[in-house]
Amino acid sequence: MEENDLTQYKQGHIVVAAVRLFSHREGKMPAARDIAELTGFHMDLTLLLCNKLLKLDILTIVKGAFDDRYHIGDHLALEALPKSVDHEAMVKEVEKFKVESEEKKKKLEDMFTGGTIDRKKKDRIRQLEDSLKDPSSQKRPNPLDALTKPDTHED
Repeated sequence: MEENDLTQYKQGHIVVAAVRLFSHREGKMPAARDIAELTGFHMDLTLLLCNKLLKLDILTIVKGAFDDRYHIGDHLALEALPKSVDHEAMVKEVEKFKVESEEKKKKLEDMFTGGTIDRKKKDRIRQLEDSLKDPSSQKRPNPLDALTKPDTHED
């Protein structure tokens, strides 16, 4: 049985069992890599499951300088995990992702081909040409002029 075939319920039980077994055998709390080695899960999946179990207070974490160690918290909360895979929800989520990615793709295409960038370039070139034709319009006051002019303040 592959790790992708397991439900969250079974995966949660396997991770908690690995934490319990490692703590018993080694006499210390396991890091994520220890759990991954013991379960045979990929490190990414192990971290994902540990974070999910942390959010549900099934596992607790002790942060260290070099790695994080896991300990069993409320193991009875494992029963709240879904015991089956909801295929309809997964299909809806995939469709939602496809729609969002298509919208982003369309927005990027519009930005690059729709002329947004071209318009900005043309506006900038026009401003530069105007400033070259009439540099006095771009002239800013010289801050040193204030030092050479006499004060107009009356005491």
